[in-house]
Amino acid sequence: MSSAYIEVTDLYGGEANYCWVKRYELEDIDGLTTNQIVRRLKRLAELNGVRWRKVAECGDYIQYKFIGWYATAFIIMEY
Repeated sequence: MSSAYIEVTDLYGGEANYCWVKRYELEDIDGLTTNQIVRRLKRLAELNGVRWRKVAECGDYIQYKFIGWYATAFIIMEY
């Protein structure tokens, strides 16, 4: 069974600071595309309608920075 995690935290100097952090987990992602997983995690973290841009993607790890916020989100997928 596969799962995905989203971790939302603040930024300091453009880097993740972890002064505050919110973590959410989505289980049973088998058969879903990356975009479907990201949309479901965004909904789970109550971030619908929040604009963000992809900063880095390295295999099963994606980092997004929010536009107009001093916050970032990390998405980790475990297959």
